[in-house]
Amino acid sequence: MILKIKLLFILIIFSFSVAALDENFYKRYLTPLNKNIQRGHAKKIEFKWPLTWSEPSISCLGKKILIGVKEKKIDHLVYYGFVSISYNTKIKKFNCQLLSQDHHGKKISQTFLRFSLVPFKAKIQILNVPKKMVDLSSKDLKRYQKEKKRLQQIFSHPDIKRKFVLGQFQLPLNSVVTSPYGWKRIFNDKKNSWHKGVDFRAAVGTLIPSGLAGKVVLAQDLFFNGKTVIIDHGQSVYTLYCHLSEIKVKEGQEIGQGATIGLSGNTGRSNGPHLHWGVKVMDHWVDGVSFIAETQMSGS
Repeated sequence: MILKIKLLFILIIFSFSVAALDENFYKRYLTPLNKNIQRGHAKKIEFKWPLTWSEPSISCLGKKILIGVKEKKIDHLVYYGFVSISYNTKIKKFNCQLLSQDHHGKKISQTFLRFSLVPFKAKIQILNVPKKMVDLSSKDLKRYQKEKKRLQQIFSHPDIKRKFVLGQFQLPLNSVVTSPYGWKRIFNDKKNSWHKGVDFRAAVGTLIPSGLAGKVVLAQDLFFNGKTVIIDHGQSVYTLYCHLSEIKVKEGQEIGQGATIGLSGNTGRSNGPHLHWGVKVMDHWVDGVSFIAETQMSGS
């Protein structure tokens, strides 16, 4: 009888110990992270995850975040991924949800990230381009709409197995920025838009390198963008190179960082020789300069 009481006492103590351990696990790994993000920007998220728990799934604003393993430790993994927000969003806050299972098979479903939006102030830029680039003919409009559908198809099918390489992403050129990301633009005093990338000063024929290794998913002459190259770098991160005078790569080609993808030019809707460089992260065109800084950061 005494032995049974001792065993029962040990079992109760063990149960409390396991519960306390589980509680510490939850506090360590599931405490929500609070972050700020600007409209039209992307943030790198990085978090630890127990080896004994199932792989987590994170969704923000209804979109699943593509995550990858950065490091493997003795008792946990370090995951990373990217969260982006639209330049035109009107929301002020949003949360990201996490789904998983712990080592007991218990389902985990909770808010994991809380984002507060920071205002983005943009200047206005007035540009003059050929009239046909603003008032499109029926033929040009049809061409543009066809190209738009193809681009939507490309961006809706990212290579989910490809992992973005941290710490290596670079600007394509070290030259003067003639038009930053996010500026509001007025073409020929009538067409309003906003600048989805960064314009670099580049004389016609300047070699344009890829900022990071990846796969060429588009190499085509487009109506507005001129001769254009798009590269998939993994985890739904793309770079765009526009207004080229010549394309030096082919669709489906795997290229390394620094590989020449084309020569700068003045094709498409352009008012002078330059390179338009864009970065798309999780469906949104974001500030590529700030995104490079995010990818160099060691933590979250």
